[in-house]
This record gives sequence, C-alpha cells and structure tokens, in this order.
Amino acid sequence: MAITDDELDGRLRSGRVERRGDTLPSGVVSALISDTRATAQGRKLRTRVTAVTAAGAIVLGGIVAGPATADIVQKFLAQTVLNPSLDSVASPIDEWIDTAAADFPEYAASIYPQWLPLAPGQTQQGVVARVVSQQAATPALTPELNVQRSFENVVYAAWMGEWIAAHDAGDQARMTAAIAVLEDAPTWPALVATDGGGVTRLMAGFVAEMADGDAEVAQAAAQYDGNPAWDGIDRDALIAELFSKYIPEAL
Repeated sequence: MAITDDELDGRLRSGRVERRGDTLPSGVVSALISDTRATAQGRKLRTRVTAVTAAGAIVLGGIVAGPATADIVQKFLAQTVLNPSLDSVASPIDEWIDTAAADFPEYAASIYPQWLPLAPGQTQQGVVARVVSQQAATPALTPELNVQRSFENVVYAAWMGEWIAAHDAGDQARMTAAIAVLEDAPTWPALVATDGGGVTRLMAGFVAEMADGDAEVAQAAAQYDGNPAWDGIDRDALIAELFSKYIPEAL
C-alpha cells in the first residue's frame, strides 16, 4: 500500500519502519535516515526525491531499481543501496549489504565470482559457506566490495595452504600449479580495489620468494594471514623484514 512522503518521513524519524511484517534492525534504520538526509542536503529537488524514494522502497521491502547511475536492482533484503561515506572503500554507486539479513546466504551465492580458480578440494558451495560464516561472526552493513574481497581471500588462503602442503610432500608439480595462481592473486579486482596500503605488493613479494622454494616465507605469509596452514612457529621478525623489503612506507 502506498504511503505519503510525510508519512514515510515520520516513520523514518521515529524508527517505526516495517519490512514485510518485521521491524528493521535499528542500525539499518539509522543508516537509512543518515544516508537520506546526507544525500538530500545541498542537492537539487530531483536528487532529493531520488534519495528519499530509494530509501522508502528499501524499507518497505519492494523490489526496485536504485538510482539510475547505480543500475542496481534489489532482489534481496540484504541489499541496502546506501551511498558510502567519502572515506569508504566502496565507490559512490556500490551497494551496502546487511550481512545480518536472513537472506544474506542467498545473496552471497548470487554474487559469487565464477572466474575464481578454486584450489584442490574447494567447491563453490564451500567457499560461499565460508564467506557467509565469516560475515555472520561480525554482522554489519558492509559494501558489496568487501563481500567480493572475502571470496577472493578465502580462495587465496586455500592456494597458500595448497603450496605449503605440496612443499611438505615434495610435490613440485603441485607447488608449480599453486604458484601460477598465487602470482595472479595480487591482481584480483576486489583485493586491488581495497588495497589501500600496498598489501597486494606484499602478497606479490611473498609469492616471488615462494616461487624460489622459500617455505619460511610461505609460513610467514600464513602466520600474517591467520592461515590454518601456519605451523605455529612465530616468524614476526621475518614478517617485519618482508614488510621492510616490499612496503617500507607501511612501517
């Protein structure tokens, strides 16, 4: 049922916004109110109407298109279509995702990057489940780009583990196959887009030394990333040395 702009504004201000019979989390309501107000300020009437209409369509649970520049179609409650802040890793047209939404697992599966080269033993369903589990541990509003980066990180970590297992087994063919993927990983789009401090250069440095058979560097990388393949031996000194070598400006 349609409501007037005044009624919508009143619901937003009071926080009494319903979504398909359920009350939205307070964090989502607050974010919607903040985003709508910020978007409206200092803009022309047409832009104000676009911002308020988008927010209203979201909280009322409709399946709608976002602003024309975003070319976004909502299919899941997890999608919020909030405009990111200036210091966000997201671009102005990126969606923000509610990882606490009931349909977040379905949403995550829908944006899975099919091009990712899965490591031996990995499956698409398993990677999606892993990402959903990670996000569920700290539910929040997050840019879609962060979810994409999680997919890339999970696959990257698996290939690091594969190289370490292959090295331990003395299997040169598996090591070579793993290096081929790991050398490409620093160019994966979400990792590059969210780099911000030379992390992909550090990744490339790890892999370059692993390509020469340096298992100590592989273990240092595993320790740094919290990879289950880490053998538990502290290599903080080596990690600091690698930082100094590949991204000294980060120290």
